[in-house]
Amino acid sequence: MAESSAEGSKPQSAELLDSSEMKPGKHLQMKPAAAILLQNGGFFDFVKNASQEVVVRFFRQAIKQIEESRHINDYHFKLKPSKPSGFLIDVFYGESREGPEIVEPGSCISCNDSAPLFPSQADSVCAGECVLREFSDQPFVQCSLDAKARPGFIVTPVRHVQKLGDLDDQELFALWSVGVRALKSEGLNFTSMIVNHGSYRNLPHLHLKIWVDEREFGRAVVRWSAEKKKLLSILQRLASALPKKRAMCAVVQKGRKCRFGERCRFSH
Repeated sequence: MAESSAEGSKPQSAELLDSSEMKPGKHLQMKPAAAILLQNGGFFDFVKNASQEVVVRFFRQAIKQIEESRHINDYHFKLKPSKPSGFLIDVFYGESREGPEIVEPGSCISCNDSAPLFPSQADSVCAGECVLREFSDQPFVQCSLDAKARPGFIVTPVRHVQKLGDLDDQELFALWSVGVRALKSEGLNFTSMIVNHGSYRNLPHLHLKIWVDEREFGRAVVRWSAEKKKLLSILQRLASALPKKRAMCAVVQKGRKCRFGERCRFSH
């Protein structure tokens, strides 16, 4: 993709995002700089219209703001649509978390296609069965159905890495561009794109979680092949047999509807 003349005239060190401390020690927010917004608008347009170099530089600057400028290594990185900025990034940090589960060598579900997603269940699905080859970008990243059949997709680097900053330029661009490609192909918008780091992770392998509206996702599923629908149904059944989360969602406890739905990390 050709870089626009306006962007091309800017020095390579130009800041592509603006940062604000929303709650010091807890919440950092980053928005695309005015030049990015004027040229591209929403996140889909940014990934489609900006050059690979600019997209990569944007995320490198975001990572630098978090990890180098503020020395934050354990955090929840959430990109979401927003008006009027087109999109923004919320970074939540400062909470005590347990970190990713320990897995045996060769059993990482993002590295090993034959790894069972539900090892405690006899009829488990293997990780490779969930990979959507039509949306993947080998040898950089692969896109999969969510193992728990939640509305969205999971994009993971083929190489075993743990941080966004560990990705090379091609991998970093592919992580986001493949996610956009999968959504656009399915006619879906996203509600959030999430990458957890350090103790905020539940898996050791870096993964981008792309969540969409449940009703929109359901309409997309109607157009799927019978084989793909069957796989989703099996995943739903297997996930429903998992032990329930211990802690109750505070929003539900107050009698209100949780906006995260099945994506909420607490029990409903």
